[in-house]
Amino acid sequence: MKSTEPSTGIVVGVMDSFANEAVHLIGFLRNVHRYQLPIAIAYVGDADLKPQTREFLMKQGNDIIFIDLANIFDQHLVHLEGYAIKPFALLASPYPRTILMDADAVFFSNPDKLFDEYPSLRDTGALFFHDRNINSEPDRHDWLGRQLKQPADTLPPA
Repeated sequence: MKSTEPSTGIVVGVMDSFANEAVHLIGFLRNVHRYQLPIAIAYVGDADLKPQTREFLMKQGNDIIFIDLANIFDQHLVHLEGYAIKPFALLASPYPRTILMDADAVFFSNPDKLFDEYPSLRDTGALFFHDRNINSEPDRHDWLGRQLKQPADTLPPA
């Protein structure tokens, strides 16, 4: 019997304070990159992501599911909150091939391509990248601004 469950999906840790970023991420993935695989929103209980926020996020597209980590991991043992939920969101992922990302991440191409374009990801199941540094020095911001004026040669034409 063949499984109808998707083997690849995105998992995003979201709390109420990052709901707007999650809306932008979902919209960008679905409408710009035409990403069709499922997206799971991980959170820790109703205080972390209110039911009305989940309802709003659910309306942002198809195949959006929610993973309440408080129902999976004993909060008395792990005390999940904030950025610390990321590894637990990955562990709770229903997808054998999971792309774990932040709500404020930006993809320049469809994330489906990651598994084809990076043999190390396909072989090891892991691909890491640096997050931005919010509190970096002004020189870094100037350098980044200069870099972003000219798109990389590897990006497909818009």
